[in-house]
Amino acid sequence: MLSPASELDIWGRVADEWRIVGAEEDARGYLVRIAHGQSASSYCEIFLDRVLRVPTRMTTVRYLRFKEEITLSDVTVHGEWEERLITVEPAVGTMMVSFESKGRDHGPL
Repeated sequence: MLSPASELDIWGRVADEWRIVGAEEDARGYLVRIAHGQSASSYCEIFLDRVLRVPTRMTTVRYLRFKEEITLSDVTVHGEWEERLITVEPAVGTMMVSFESKGRDHGPL
């Protein structure tokens, strides 16, 4: 989901409206900060969970007035992921995730 081949418009390609401007790490994961290329009053933050290795929260603010937060609401783990999540090793298998949105705008999606 968070790779340059994804649909997220944050990777610095010609048509991308957003760009990564920074990141922070803590014991739980990584907070990636994203800025809008045309509007200094619009920004986004994506939190990546260290254990699950997926985005678990995305908060987007547009024009300092409209805020939306999408959070991971459910995870179903299959195959090797079950064992690997405990040991924090790379895994092959299927992970199904569900997200819940609060608001109307989806930021850089």
